[in-house]
Amino acid sequence: MEARTDALVAASELALEIEATTNEIVEAHSETAVGTVGQFDIEPGSINVIPGKVHLGIDIRDVEYESMERIVSSIHRCLDRLESERGVETAFTRPYDIEPISMSERCMTALHNTATQTGISTIDLHSGAGHDTMYIAKATDAGLIFAPSKGGYSHSAAEWTDWSDCATTTRLLAGALYDLATEQAPDDARS
Repeated sequence: MEARTDALVAASELALEIEATTNEIVEAHSETAVGTVGQFDIEPGSINVIPGKVHLGIDIRDVEYESMERIVSSIHRCLDRLESERGVETAFTRPYDIEPISMSERCMTALHNTATQTGISTIDLHSGAGHDTMYIAKATDAGLIFAPSKGGYSHSAAEWTDWSDCATTTRLLAGALYDLATEQAPDDARS
């Protein structure tokens, strides 16, 4: 056993490090941080062969970019340690480096005003997922609405939104769009 260089054991330590670091960040800095190891591709993938190569898919999200960078720094430190202590070779690639973006106060205000006027109850929450809205928000004011899903499931086969909730969400959107389309421009912007 001591002669083995097991890539899966090393990768498992990295996954545990990501979990521990993310939990520390949630406790001390940002309760919205998440770190997920959602993919392990193991080679050769045979039950009686020591894993020689493992590819991990890691997803890091937060509303604060600094927290995301702290997790990435922790990953780099862990990889250095694993190379030294376990004799494995590691590589880190970052195909996506997307900073969180806030939605427009103008759009959020229009949504809240419509909700109040129509008696629709709302809660504010952040979205950790990468929606098209984050690209739109770089070019213009943008907002995001979520219709409630039974049991809170999202991006899952169990996700279900009742038609009445779809209709309510559509009324909220229509009212907010109307308010935004008919609002008066500030005096200094008029010609």
